[in-house]
Amino acid sequence: MSSSYRIQNLAGGLLIRSHRETKSWERLLIACVAGGVAWGVTSSLLKIWWCVSFAFVIAIGVFLTARGDSAELRATNVEFASRGHAGRRGPRHLSSAGDVRRLEFQDPTGKVRGLYAVTDRRDFCLLDYEETMEVIQAIENRFRFGGAMARKLFGWRCASF
Repeated sequence: MSSSYRIQNLAGGLLIRSHRETKSWERLLIACVAGGVAWGVTSSLLKIWWCVSFAFVIAIGVFLTARGDSAELRATNVEFASRGHAGRRGPRHLSSAGDVRRLEFQDPTGKVRGLYAVTDRRDFCLLDYEETMEVIQAIENRFRFGGAMARKLFGWRCASF
């Protein structure tokens, strides 16, 4: 999957959007599986040519709609709000900026890799995009957090608040 992101300055904060494009062969594989499932479900209910037609329409529809996933992070001096993580479609995640000790890139085993907000109790995945240093620097520059001290303490992969 190829990934891209865009950082926008808003009146009250930053809006970071990332998008992952699904490769053509992955889209084709997903469409074939969907067509096979459609055929399997309808084969006992409809005549063969209806099953083939239905499976073909389902496969084409899935191929055209399986383009990729998007994620969005709204960062303000009060909170971090993220939604639509590309790896999982879940509810919106909110983190109070006051609870966040630092932002860092993490690649945990069995979890989504990306930008995490580290708090005293747990880590929250805010944005599952792999090139997060520019995002961290944009947040750091926008809100003037202690960036130089964070780089000394934690290296280039995180920002401390």
